[in-house]
Amino acid sequence: MTEEIYKSWAESAKKFISFSMMQETSAFAHFEDYFEQIGRMYSQIYQELISAYLEFPKALAMKNVNTMESISAKPRVIYSTSTKENPRPQLLMHFEDFAVGASFSSGETMVTRDDIQRFADLTGDRNRLHLDDEFAKSNGFDGVIDHGLLTLSIALGLWHSLDLTNGTILAFAGLSNVSFKAPVYPGDRLRLTAEVVAMRESKSKPKAGLVTLKMKVLDSPKGIVVLEAEPIFLISKREYALD
Repeated sequence: MTEEIYKSWAESAKKFISFSMMQETSAFAHFEDYFEQIGRMYSQIYQELISAYLEFPKALAMKNVNTMESISAKPRVIYSTSTKENPRPQLLMHFEDFAVGASFSSGETMVTRDDIQRFADLTGDRNRLHLDDEFAKSNGFDGVIDHGLLTLSIALGLWHSLDLTNGTILAFAGLSNVSFKAPVYPGDRLRLTAEVVAMRESKSKPKAGLVTLKMKVLDSPKGIVVLEAEPIFLISKREYALD
């Protein structure tokens, strides 16, 4: 847009110079007409500059919007805890593959300040406890803390990272017994443990069953549980699996 303004100025200047040269020989003979023409030329230049000026913010805004649309969030990093002696299972599990008492454990992920900021921006939950260190400290914390629902969302992401039900979960059917046990700070490393606590056939969806997990999110370095929850997943049966 700036380049267009410069071009407009240059073009208008050329017009003015050409007009001045044409009128040079008769400038004194037609003094009043000459300056009347100059006035019209300046008026035209002024209008062109005003028009370009008014269009500039629109062009700048569109450039910013297009830039924002091209920016995508980086995928969350999950640090694997698998070893040769304890490899992470890679089997895709259907409803029949689960059993009450079966347990699972994920790798670790780190919560960052950027995670908290983006969650606040995305949800509109801009409580100062999540954004203002001094405010959080004045309320008994060591600094800003993450949103409880961010921790819960990370828990679901850690389950997803196990690659056990990515393609067999048909719905997130429910959630109960959610408890936020301890604050989560930027830099904390979280991991997930999950145990199957209930299973039943689905009455409305005969091709699937309901599996209830008891999830715990642990702060690994501190060795404490920061969240507990019991999600219910609707999981397809093997005989109805898609090819």
